[in-house]
Amino acid sequence: MEQKRQDRHFAVKKSVCPKYLNCNCPPLYLNAKKCRQIDVDYTVEKLRQLVSDPVTNDHVERISRLLFDYLHEIGDDGYPVKHLPIIMKILEFLVWKSRETDDYREHLDRMLQLCNQPPLLKQASESLTSSVIIEHYFTFLGCLLTILPNEEDVQRIHEILDCLLIRQTKPINIAAVKLDFRRRAMENSRLPIIINELLEAAMPKIYPKILELAYMVASISNQCCHRMLQAGILNTLLTRMDLPYSTKLCCTAPPNIPLEGEEYPWEIMLLIIKLLWSLMSSVLSLKTLPEHLKDLPSPKKCAMWGLKYSFKRQILRGQYCAVNLRIRNDIAALILAGIVALPSWDLVRSGIAEDIINLLSAIESGTTKIWTEDVKFSDSDEDFFFKQILLMIIIYLADIDIYVFIMDKAMIMPVILRIIKVCMNNKKDKGSSLSLILLERAMYILSLLAPRIEKEFVKCKGTLT
Repeated sequence: MEQKRQDRHFAVKKSVCPKYLNCNCPPLYLNAKKCRQIDVDYTVEKLRQLVSDPVTNDHVERISRLLFDYLHEIGDDGYPVKHLPIIMKILEFLVWKSRETDDYREHLDRMLQLCNQPPLLKQASESLTSSVIIEHYFTFLGCLLTILPNEEDVQRIHEILDCLLIRQTKPINIAAVKLDFRRRAMENSRLPIIINELLEAAMPKIYPKILELAYMVASISNQCCHRMLQAGILNTLLTRMDLPYSTKLCCTAPPNIPLEGEEYPWEIMLLIIKLLWSLMSSVLSLKTLPEHLKDLPSPKKCAMWGLKYSFKRQILRGQYCAVNLRIRNDIAALILAGIVALPSWDLVRSGIAEDIINLLSAIESGTTKIWTEDVKFSDSDEDFFFKQILLMIIIYLADIDIYVFIMDKAMIMPVILRIIKVCMNNKKDKGSSLSLILLERAMYILSLLAPRIEKEFVKCKGTLT
């Protein structure tokens, strides 16, 4: 009997890194005590000492044993808030070391899995310092995205953030930090800034994954959107809006030909549009711009060139595909939202203003030329919406001298008068209500421009013929 007891003890001692949730000790019954008492505070502190010391951080067996003890003891409820500073050090250590030592991969997977659970407040007094700790925690999760070795790990961080910020599931433990508190901590962290930096640096393969993260964070609150706007996210999104242009001719004047190459799938383009709308809506919903956004510069010329090229491609594709038609209309509406919500947007240097003016002729003629191809417009609801947005953009630009100068140079007055004539002739059609809306917009533009472009108005004799 004594020999068997010694053999069992030897087997336990020999096991370095047992599987999680499996204890090597014999089963206990009734009120029997645990086979070993584990002090999680002591254990996690000991781990911090081991992984921080260059002399001891290569002790794989010892670190693995302590990691098992700690993770087995805290179970599935999540990390205590007071342990998070050390947990961050351990996670960073495991991310780097798991590339060299396979034994650490299991521990890393388990620790990342526990990150899905909200942190725990063990004592009421911890709430005084927990906000700063959790802010650092969200910043750290953003930093993990830059050092994790593969795409699957990036997806895992996405799932962690989704669990912590979006899902309304009831926490396992009543001590879990509440959702509103977690969201406020994330807003004040550097996570929105880090995601913007990742969008700028991401390779095309990983770019969609970062876009999903950015959209999730932007959907949390206006404050997140504002911080991302301050960080220059519009420059990144607009510059990379057309994949062939951004990979072949980025930051050069867009050519007057369609670039060949792999394009974004529809779902990625729609995701980009949704993210842009989240950002712009956060500003449009305000009566006055906050101080930190009043001096927000216009997107860089590279960004506006990317927007211009993507807009033209979607106009061209829109005559063949309903999804591209929707994207075309959204881009036009985003341009309108940009000049309304952020008056600093410059549509002149990029040539977008000139493109908008040239597109007006399509309202009265029904056709326009994009690059070398003729694009036809119909009387569909989608095309009506597009025409209406074009006229509304002109209305907002007609109060600004530089745009009036461009309109005068492009001889806009005859175009506006022909649009008015066409709309008046369509009164008897079954779609007369739509024509009346376009007529109203065109007449308003005429009232704005006639005093400012008098010579052209007189040259046209102010008539509709």
